[in-house]
Amino acid sequence: MSKDEQPLVHTEVADRVAIVMLTNERRRNSISIAMVEQFVASLDQLESDKEVSALVVSGAGEAFCAGADLRQLAKASGGDERAYAAVRGVYRIFERLRQTPIPTVAAVNGAAVGAGMNLALACDIRVAAESAYFSTRFLDLGLHPGGGHTWMLERAVGPAAAKAMVLFHEDVTGREAERIGLAWRCVPDEQLMSEAVSLARKAGRGPREVVQGAKSTIEAVTQIPHYEAAVEYEIERQLWSAQQDAFKQRIAELTKLTLGSGDPPPAGEGSFALPFRAGPAGEHQREDEAGRREDQAQQQAQALAVALPLGQPRAAGGGDEPDEEQVERDHADGSVVLVHVPRYASCTLGSRCSDDVSSASTTRPVSST
Repeated sequence: MSKDEQPLVHTEVADRVAIVMLTNERRRNSISIAMVEQFVASLDQLESDKEVSALVVSGAGEAFCAGADLRQLAKASGGDERAYAAVRGVYRIFERLRQTPIPTVAAVNGAAVGAGMNLALACDIRVAAESAYFSTRFLDLGLHPGGGHTWMLERAVGPAAAKAMVLFHEDVTGREAERIGLAWRCVPDEQLMSEAVSLARKAGRGPREVVQGAKSTIEAVTQIPHYEAAVEYEIERQLWSAQQDAFKQRIAELTKLTLGSGDPPPAGEGSFALPFRAGPAGEHQREDEAGRREDQAQQQAQALAVALPLGQPRAAGGGDEPDEEQVERDHADGSVVLVHVPRYASCTLGSRCSDDVSSASTTRPVSST
């Protein structure tokens, strides 16, 4: 951006999350070619920054994005190559956003209209403020939808809701967007950015390359018609991730936590499991050294966040509470019983858990373009 250009996009990074803010408040953050160029330049810079694990897109002021600049749209009426270039120039902002390997969250703070709605749809997920509303608006202008609008919208909400919004001019509020799946959640206006940033920070739990690979796979499997083919597609990528240092380190840490040793677990043993310690309802605590080691590991596990995500508690007998007889048999043969460890919004193995977005952090401005 030259010194004479107006900054239309502001970017900053804090705690591994980049915030890209549209700042043309005077024109309700409408998309001009100058904004597109600045936005794309910001993405290029963020993708080369290995400290960035996720990206939040939002708009300054009362609007998320009011659509394409009308002066740019007017150029489309010429019917020549310049008309094609005019609309493709606007499309570039959502095309580039969809292509980024970085996980993206749209924080929709107000109106997302036409091309502005495309910008929100181009993100992986959307968090909407209560004051947000989504409007396709193309047909109101006598203009056919463009920029992949119908494709992205139908994928997000299904054909019926997409037709309601496009053909029947049904605008959608933040709460309605949450209900139909257009927004992952809707929150009070004052909580919007903290919620979006908190959600984005969770993408930093996994190794950057593996997270980005998983994002790519989610897109790719939509073109795979059969489950068996999807399994084959995933296995190569899973095996690659298992060979990376991040996985080996986490397995070693988890093994040490569960078995009291840094050595790899013997073949056949549950290397992803945590030891079960019966509560007052069933005292199966053992007095030998192995039992004390398991008790200590359980206490540590409750205080620490396990880097590998675990599901809900799964009792040996299939119920809500562990089957005590099964626990005794499992302990007798030296195996480990899987128990649930609470998950927190932002945790890593060996660090205290906190989902407090307002905790102290250093903000690093990237650009003000």
